[in-house]
Amino acid sequence: MSKNNFQDKIIAFLLIFTVVTTLILSLIPPIAQPLTYHDFADKHTLFFINNFSDVMSNLVFIIVGYLGLKTIYRPSKTQCELIPETKWAYFLGFIGTILTGFGSAYYHLHPDNVTLFWDRVPMGILLMSFFAAIFIERVHRSIGFYLLLPLIAIATLCTLQWELSERWGQGDMRLYIWSQGYPLIMLVFILLFFPSPYTRNYSITMGLILFGLAKLTESLDKMIYHVTSKAISGHTLKHLLAAAAVYALVHYVKYRQSRTFASIPNS
Repeated sequence: MSKNNFQDKIIAFLLIFTVVTTLILSLIPPIAQPLTYHDFADKHTLFFINNFSDVMSNLVFIIVGYLGLKTIYRPSKTQCELIPETKWAYFLGFIGTILTGFGSAYYHLHPDNVTLFWDRVPMGILLMSFFAAIFIERVHRSIGFYLLLPLIAIATLCTLQWELSERWGQGDMRLYIWSQGYPLIMLVFILLFFPSPYTRNYSITMGLILFGLAKLTESLDKMIYHVTSKAISGHTLKHLLAAAAVYALVHYVKYRQSRTFASIPNS
């Protein structure tokens, strides 16, 4: 089997996977947002700021997002030039990172479902934009670019559907969970089966590992807080690890080089 035929089969599989996972959602009962989600371990106030650590740790998102924008708009002389399509995708991803910092800080000042909406919307922008960037570079330049804004719109609408369902007293996170998990699962398949035209791809892998660790520490919020003698909570650590995951992409964009004879697929 030729390389192109194999990759065509993978693309067909990804399309089927998209349809099947969407259909499976209709078979799963609605999943409401547990109110205990807002009960974080570290609640201490400092400098008149409620939940100080969970609020201020979001500064790292703003810093990393800024570094990402600087990387694509003020590149070094040795930096590999970005094609216009990926430049837009990374731009929106780093903007989403900055907005995540502001949205998450706003949420942690007064944690509830209403403020959580403003935390989750920019996270969707971040995930879908970076997914589109990798799709453009590895799978198909034009299709990936045309998918960029629709993917962001889908993630935003999925989050809006969750927020409205909570307001109507019928909380349902199914679409939101799908919009968060789908790009990550697809990224794994793309990294496995579609070669990159660039070097330093270990940075992307490291980013995924750090993001996975961020989700793990989030689920161990209270345990980590007590194990560390209240030095840091799992949720605060989640912010730091998630920001580090984005910084891994900043490092990738800044230091990668084009592979010899490699090109971005456009057919």
